[in-house]
Amino acid sequence: LVPPDRLAVARGRAGQGSLAQALIDEGLADSEAVARALAERYRLPYVDILSERPSPDAIEQVPVAVLQRAAALPFRIDDGNVLRVAIADPGDIGAIDELRLAAARFQLDLCVAPREDILSEVTRVARAKEALGARSSVLEELEIVDDDEVDDLEVEDGISDGPLVR
Repeated sequence: LVPPDRLAVARGRAGQGSLAQALIDEGLADSEAVARALAERYRLPYVDILSERPSPDAIEQVPVAVLQRAAALPFRIDDGNVLRVAIADPGDIGAIDELRLAAARFQLDLCVAPREDILSEVTRVARAKEALGARSSVLEELEIVDDDEVDDLEVEDGISDGPLVR
């Protein structure tokens, strides 16, 4: 699909990186076509991660930092022990090993999806977790203030024990 001269330029640009990403960067292929080709090459299913709507339970199984480094997104848990994960580059053994270690109690079932789609979903998940973390810290601060106020009202002053106050 790519003329030999342009393919040589893309390979030269890829260096130690991914040829698939170099083809996308050069504008020689779109990310969906590259993902489909990688899926076919590695004999893995292709998944449209944007229409799949990942399960929050599945996402919770792997830390966000690992997902960002591996360009991967868990999207479903099947049979209670199979974690379905969309990955951008199934040839990246280091990323797959890191995913396996992070989700050690699950068997991984890999699928291929476009890198941009995966990274946009991972970014969305990371922002949501940051927002929840900020919200919970604010709530914790409010609870501390409320606890201090309760303690102030329950001071043993001897007056509160009088019959009228009771």
